[in-house]
Amino acid sequence: MLRALRSVCKRRSVRTGSLVAFLVNLIVLLNFLFAYLHTTRTHRVYVLGNRILPEAEANFTLPDPSAVSFYQQWIQRDLQPWRESGITTELVDSYALSGRWHECLGEVLRFQIINDSLWIDHLSERHSGWYPARLGPGALSGKGKIPYAILGLLDVIRHYPGQIPDIDAIMHTSDFSCVKATPAGQQPAGPPIFGYNSDHAHEDVPFPDYSYWGHEYTRLRDQHFYYWHGWDLQYKWIRELYANISLTDREPQAIWRGRVADDDYPERDALRRAYQKCPGQLSKQGRTEDAALINQQFDVDQISDNCRFRYVVYLESMAWSTNGRHKFSCGSVVISNKMGYYEFFTRELKPGVHFVEVDPDNLCDDLVTKVKYMNQVLDAGATHASSAQGRQGLGLELTNQRSVSSVLTGPSEHDLHPQEIADAGLKFMEDHVQMGDVRLYIKDVLKEYASHQTATEIKPSWNAVCYTGQLVLDQFAFPYRLDKQVVVQAYPWLTSFGQDLCPASTPGTMPVDGTASVDRPAKFASRKLT
Repeated sequence: MLRALRSVCKRRSVRTGSLVAFLVNLIVLLNFLFAYLHTTRTHRVYVLGNRILPEAEANFTLPDPSAVSFYQQWIQRDLQPWRESGITTELVDSYALSGRWHECLGEVLRFQIINDSLWIDHLSERHSGWYPARLGPGALSGKGKIPYAILGLLDVIRHYPGQIPDIDAIMHTSDFSCVKATPAGQQPAGPPIFGYNSDHAHEDVPFPDYSYWGHEYTRLRDQHFYYWHGWDLQYKWIRELYANISLTDREPQAIWRGRVADDDYPERDALRRAYQKCPGQLSKQGRTEDAALINQQFDVDQISDNCRFRYVVYLESMAWSTNGRHKFSCGSVVISNKMGYYEFFTRELKPGVHFVEVDPDNLCDDLVTKVKYMNQVLDAGATHASSAQGRQGLGLELTNQRSVSSVLTGPSEHDLHPQEIADAGLKFMEDHVQMGDVRLYIKDVLKEYASHQTATEIKPSWNAVCYTGQLVLDQFAFPYRLDKQVVVQAYPWLTSFGQDLCPASTPGTMPVDGTASVDRPAKFASRKLT
């Protein structure tokens, strides 16, 4: 570091002894130090040294093959439009070749699973932010969505060998819903398209985004400032930090931090900007005590810092927000607008049971009314035993005591205590939103998709490449080897996975620019469907 400082001084030197020289060099040195300390603090994963990162799944066991996803009803509902017409190979081919997927505003791939081998046909060009990462070495999430989508598929095949039927499907990786819903009484014009979220006006089939579920979250690090890789480790870390801090011992305020403006999509974040203005508007009305219920001073460095507060706010932005599961895992009361965008688990969350819903058209008043009410209830002592007592494996029994007001829920059959709502949201995460649930959902949604296919056999598309774990790792390594090192430590099984499933010519045959063809021995070409 000292050598670097001297080098900076030499490059920026002016006449020795002058005040200008002193000030210029001082400013340069301070900027250098700030950048160095910031990088060390926030991106220390860039320099691993002898540090060994924990595996995303330390104890691998094959799950129960008879288990059915908790979200099976939603899986069937999402694929119901194709129940009568079926999913034909011609339908998938037509969509892939038509270029209609350009509407999806993100990278798009076609994937086939054949005899447990994974074949990927990259339909879209590789935009900036895939290979290499825009943010430099160690910024793995900056690689883009595609590598993680492939990682997720390989992870599910590994956990459910021989249980995923041969399929031929398309996935887009945009933040936004893409496929317009089919009007009632009509047949879908294209095949089902997997995406990371959907809403009532679209029919994208939700698929977990592994760049968040399966790997790092850039605002969640351990005590050494290394990222936690994989949702299981992230969840356990949040619970370890806050399991013994009761709701009543947390700051009696609501908190939200996040992006309020997207330069690429300026129409986003309107609700978030409205929330941000609430304290100022309330103060102008002379309601300083109400304004103080919305914290805007605390510096949220990590997503887990939100858990210091009794009320954690979740706000959508023309799409789902990736940190919802972290907020529900706090043990705080989650406050949200009506969730119009959903990922695979969100539709099972119920307002008044798992979270408190606020009116977006009357956001400021509704928010402070409900926060004030919950503070009164909690501060009056009409609460459960604190979260620090008896929460062995989330075995806390819900009390029969109810709040005497429906201010939290409006007209509803639910009239729950704030502590009950916090507990219910947390318990839902514990019971239904772990990585085992993620993989089980993917397995069952792929099986349901396959049940609607009309083809008797599936063949790799003309430009598809069979992916081994090593091929994914090699692509992560370009151009920064450190990225591969991090992924290998989180997923060591990738180094050997798929070598017996893909043709021998596959490893190393596809350069990172995606241009290659692979000879396909007959045994890999297709499998008859029964």
